[in-house]
Formats: sequence, C-alpha cells, structure tokens
Amino acid sequence: MLYFVTESKKEFVRQSIIETQQNTITTTEQIAKSYARFIPSEFLSFLGKESITDLKLGDYMEDEMTVFFSDIRDFTSLSEKMHSRDLLRFLNSYLSVVSPIIKSNSGFIDKFIGDAIMAIFPQSPINALMAAVEIWQALEEYNTSREKKIRETFRIGIGMHTGKMTLGTIGSEERMDTTVVGDTVNIASRLEALTKIFHVPILVSDSFYEKLSPEDQKNLREIDIVTVKGKTVAVRVYEVFAIDTKDVIEKKKKTMPDLLEAIQLFRSEKFVESRKIFTKCQELCPEDSIPVVYINRCDSLLSDLAKQSKNHINENIKILIVDDNIAVIEYMQYILKKNKFEVITAINGKEAVLKYGELSPNYVLLDISMPDMDGLQVAEIIQGFAEQRNESPKIIFVSSKDESSIKDKINNLGYEFLPKPLKINDLLKVIK
Repeated sequence: MLYFVTESKKEFVRQSIIETQQNTITTTEQIAKSYARFIPSEFLSFLGKESITDLKLGDYMEDEMTVFFSDIRDFTSLSEKMHSRDLLRFLNSYLSVVSPIIKSNSGFIDKFIGDAIMAIFPQSPINALMAAVEIWQALEEYNTSREKKIRETFRIGIGMHTGKMTLGTIGSEERMDTTVVGDTVNIASRLEALTKIFHVPILVSDSFYEKLSPEDQKNLREIDIVTVKGKTVAVRVYEVFAIDTKDVIEKKKKTMPDLLEAIQLFRSEKFVESRKIFTKCQELCPEDSIPVVYINRCDSLLSDLAKQSKNHINENIKILIVDDNIAVIEYMQYILKKNKFEVITAINGKEAVLKYGELSPNYVLLDISMPDMDGLQVAEIIQGFAEQRNESPKIIFVSSKDESSIKDKINNLGYEFLPKPLKINDLLKVIK
C-alpha cells in the first residue's frame, strides 16, 4: 500500500514539474513575441544578438542602407476633428495597412513617431521604392473605403535616402532604446518634408537614384538641388512619379527633357527663358505640380529683381533669418542678398540666440513654430541681449499661422507679423 502511495506522489510531482516547465516555456515565448513587437528581430540580427536579453548599452553596427520616412499630410488639422480614442483607432488602422507592405519588401519599421514612420531597407533601394509605390496605391484604396463611410481622406509624403548609418542602443542601464543615427537618417527626413514644398508624394536622393537600374529609373526625374538643413553638401532631389495614372506618367516622360532644360536655366538665373519653358511643360501636363512651383519662383524673383534699388545702402544692414524649413531659408536668403542685404541664417532657436549674440543683426525674421524653442521665446531672449547692449533690433514674425489671436499677441508685444507664403515686397516695405 505504501509503495503505491509513494509512486503516486512521485508521478504527481513529475507531472507538476512538466506542467511548470511547459508553462514557463509558453510564458517565455509570449514574452519574446511581445518584445518582438517593440524591437524588430532584424535589428537584433544586425547587432549579432539572438535575444533582446543579449542587448547591451552601446551595441552598434555600421552599414549602407536605405532609410524611409513617411508622414501624414495636415495631421494636426485632421486630429483636431477627432476624439483621441478615434484618432488612435485611425492611426492603428492606417499603420496596419502600411506595415505589412514594408515587411513584404524586405524592410522593417524602426519606429513610429506619432503619425510618422521610419523604416529601414537593408538590401537595396529598389525594395524601398517598391514599398513606397505599393503603400501609395494601398492608401488610395483605403481612402476610397473611407469616402464610402463619409470619412475624411488623407495623403502622405515619403522621403528616401541611401547611405551609411549606425544602428545601435542608446540610453542608460535603467532605460535603453534601439535607434538609427547618421546623416542618411537626417536627409531622408528632410526629403519627406520637401514633398510639401513640391506638392508631390515621393522624393528620393541622388544616392538612392544612382543605385537603381536604368529600367527602375524610368519613372523618376530630377526636380531640384537642395542644401539640406544643417549640411553644406547639396543633394539632388528626384520625384517618383510611378504612382501617377498612365496618362500622366506618359506626359511627364514626354516633358522631362524640357523640364530639365528649364531647371538648368533657372539655376543660371535666366528666369525669363526658364519661365517660358516651365509654362510650356505646365500646358502639356496640367496635373504636374513642378512647373507651377518654378513658375511661381520665377514670378517672385523677376518681380523682386525689377524693383531692386540700384544703390548699395542695404549692404550695411544685417538680417537674421530663423526658420526650421530649409526651403524657406534658401528663398528668403536669395532674395535678400539680391537686394544687397547681409544675411545670417539659423535653423533653430538656440542657433538664433548664438548668432544674435555674436553678430548683432539689425533685423530678425522669426518663424513661430520651431522644435526646440518657439519664436516668442527666441524673441524674448534676443530682446534681453539687445537691452544689455543698448541695441534695438527689429523683430518680424513670419508664419503660416495667420489667426488673428496670434497676430494680436505679436503686435501687442511690439513686433511685426507677415504671413507665409511670404510676399517679399511686404518684407521689403517693413524693412524700409
């Protein structure tokens, strides 16, 4: 009797141990799957790690890859119309469309930044290109379904760049995160921002373009050369028009030689000649936004040049331009230099304060919304500097926010306000 009782207890213990081990394995697998949702398995693989528990602070690797940035257009105004709960559902619904496409094209999402996505394509730019086109097409269908439910549709902008970057872990021993850093990341982000300026969905860099085959380059075209914010090396920018209708694609291909000729003339400051060709391109393809952008640039520059003063009285006037949009800085800098002003630029509030302290400009053109300090904070610090030195700089706010409350606040503080898009004649009137 004792024998059978003892054996029964042993079997019970064995079964308990087996069940505990199985539960532990199941729990471990569930934890691993949960971690995988926050840190991509590809990231671990690049760092030579089998598990998240192997990660250490400072682990890193360097390689050439393609960075993909996307952002929802006018997301702020879109979100203001939604309850926060509905906004979260909308974002998750949108991301559930995009994420599988990135994965199916051999990419992985590094992080979500609100409505923005940063993804990495380790193998080839063609994977990123295919993903971008498929995402755009999928969102067209997604928007169609939203229209049927009487919901607001939306658009996205995508910027992509290929180059060296560093993948690694940052933070502290208590709190770590994985990230990707380098100029490649910054340039991809800036290209995405430029899609708003050119009114096109997808922009890529020259290093991205050059790694594509001639066949894959057919539906891309050069549209500008820009100096990306914080950099001195210019980047050639290409539009991906493969997402257009067949009719528009054919028209853009047909006008491509003329468009490139007009852009070259524009760069040579032959604005009258270039405008004629841009107008021809626009007439041949009314759906094309690029000729319109350049026609507006030509008109503004020709108007400003015609009204230039022949004397050089402006040469002794320093103007500090502060804006986190590189396209805005380049435009204002070009016009002001043509009008013989000495121009200083800053891309954020901290840099603006340092530049003012060093160079004491006569005028400060300030954007209101900037990432580190807003324009009002910058103006307050500059005024403090000025009072200590008995200086009286003229501060002019230049912003796309044209609400009367903002204007009243600025005017009550004794500052000038000019709306974006900036009309250079209005600026010159204020300065004069």
